[in-house]
Amino acid sequence: MTVPNLINPVVLEIEPLGLSTDQSKWGSEIYGDVARTAKISVNAQLHWTSDDYNFTTLGGSVNKSSTYAILRKKDIDLVSYIPQNGDKIVKVGDLIKTLFVINVAYYDQRKGIFNLVRLDLADTNPVNI
Repeated sequence: MTVPNLINPVVLEIEPLGLSTDQSKWGSEIYGDVARTAKISVNAQLHWTSDDYNFTTLGGSVNKSSTYAILRKKDIDLVSYIPQNGDKIVKVGDLIKTLFVINVAYYDQRKGIFNLVRLDLADTNPVNI
């Protein structure tokens, strides 16, 4: 299987999102708090712009971002990382920057296997996570 190369790769430090379920102090309702799991580091190709925008459809508000990171599926499988909306990127190379994943897409399908993962990023917190 051919593994695609990343152009000018940087190391992303990611705090994956994990929801913990706690009960209220009265025990009557269950609510979910955000619990971040251990940080992971993975190589990525970064496309950085400032053209983030939102638009409304019949299904609701849609976040679009032209800032994105391309990861190789092989690299994220090595660290057992499954990307999801709300994951927090705390470091980009040597730059300490807080970014959030707002969309995850899989690309470059060869022989039924996806080789690349695109993470759309925004510097605002999606859905209050």
